[in-house]
This record gives sequence, C-alpha cells and structure tokens, in this order.
Amino acid sequence: MLVDLPNDIVDALIDDATDDTVMLDVRDAPMATEVSVPSGAVKAFGDAGLAMQIHLPSASVTISADTVTDIGQQARTDTITVGVEAVRDVTLTDAQNAMIDGTPSVYRVGIFDDGIRMEGLEGYVTLTLPSEVEDPTVWIIEENGTMIEISVTYDADNQTVTFTGPASSAFVIGRAAALMEPFLGLTIGQNQYTQNGTPQVNDVAPFIYDDTIMVPLRLIAEALGAAVEWHRETRSVTVDFKGETLTIEIDQALPNDYGTAVIVNGRTFVPKFYMAQMLGITMIWDSKDESIRIYRPA
Repeated sequence: MLVDLPNDIVDALIDDATDDTVMLDVRDAPMATEVSVPSGAVKAFGDAGLAMQIHLPSASVTISADTVTDIGQQARTDTITVGVEAVRDVTLTDAQNAMIDGTPSVYRVGIFDDGIRMEGLEGYVTLTLPSEVEDPTVWIIEENGTMIEISVTYDADNQTVTFTGPASSAFVIGRAAALMEPFLGLTIGQNQYTQNGTPQVNDVAPFIYDDTIMVPLRLIAEALGAAVEWHRETRSVTVDFKGETLTIEIDQALPNDYGTAVIVNGRTFVPKFYMAQMLGITMIWDSKDESIRIYRPA
C-alpha cells in the first residue's frame, strides 16, 4: 500500500510525533501487508531523530531511530517499502530444532529500496504479532546461524507477542521445548551460580548496562574447557576453544555490532549475545527472575 506523504504532511507528522516516534496506521486497509513511503520522508524522519511505528492489519512494527536514519542514508530510489513477512527458507540445525516443541513460525521485517532488500541495517525493530502459541518463546537467528532466545511480552487477552531485536534478523516464534538441566546458571547481580546443578560462588556477577546483559567471560569460557589468557600490554584477552583462538580487545568494538568488552572489578565482561556466538552455546535469558541458563555447545 502506497502512502502519499507530501512535504506538509511529513512536517505535520514530525511536529505531532509522540515519544519521538512517527506513526503510520493502515489498519483500515484490511488487505495491506506492507507500506510504501517516499524515501525523502524516511530521510526527514531520520534527520529529526525519530523512530517509525507502522500499524498493519495483522502486525505492528516499530523501527528504531538509528534504523530509520540508516535507511534514509542508504536509500537510492524514491520509495521505501516496509512489511512483516513470513520466512520459508530457514533451515534449523538439529540442536536448534531440539529447543522448539512443534513447528515454529519464522518472521522478519522486510525493508526494501524500490524492491531491493536492504541488508545489514543498524539499530532495532520491535514487532507485535498474533501468536497461536500461548506464552511463546522467541529466538533471533543471526547471520552466522546462531539462534539466541530474546525477551518477549505476551498479551493473553489479545493473543499477541511483542519483542525487540536487530533490524535485519529473522525471528523464530514457538513453544520452548523442555530442555535438560543447564550446564551453568547465573543471575543478574548475584555472585552465586550453579554448575551442573551444584551451587558455586564467583568473585563477580553478571549485570545489565544500557539494556545489554554483560556476563563474565573467564567463568563461562573456562567452565566449558576453554583456555583464557589476559595480555596486560595490549589490554586484550585470548580464548582458545575447540582449536580456535579468539582475541578480544577491551573497550574496542566487537564484531557484528555486539558492543564492547569491559573490565569491571578486575574481570572481563562481554555482551551475552557475543558470548553465545563466540562459543557456540545456547544462552536462555529469563526476564522474570533475571536469570541466564547456559547449555553446552552441540
């Protein structure tokens, strides 16, 4: 569905933005599955530092201000099209399928520049979708194939699920399978943890900073059998695991926009997503009790 946005309408939308978000509502068009808007309007929203919220008949998507800005900067044609699409060509590994009870649904936010998909966009999207699964679990599939559980909000009255993830990710929605006892269990702000069900105490605790879950690198890596070495001269850490050596530089950007590694109370912490990707482990975040369950790699 093409939404005509002349300059005066764009200016009015910017002036009327609530919570730094421009809203486009096409729920009155029951067949609409996507929205096309002038790329100049998207650029104007990005220049104003605004997010975009699009209400479709069967879904809602909010595109973060960073993503809107990136879309506007990358646009090469006159029209940007946004929609929520079911993904049919995702193949999960046996280990990933074991995490899901039944057949999952996979979705992504499709953002197209005159029909050409825009990949690798900065920022995040928030989706609200119908869910046939009561109290569902949502995972993201990263570019390297790693599947990681993310936090969700389930609305039982309306049977919808809401979640936030990287703009270019695919999202898997389903019922989590009953997994075995986690290898490690950690809790935000607590030095106590469990290993193979046995209570242990560490000298530091995981924490949340700027909405990012930070976990102690050495504790998790060494528990899995990795060799961890600190290099004072270069302020870096090397992790030898399964025949590969990974180098992490403190306060330097990690690959794939994972954030940065930091030192807190003399220990190296890295974002949970990066730890999962680096070691190929399953890390499940439970927002109810702020716990992290870690399962060994397949």
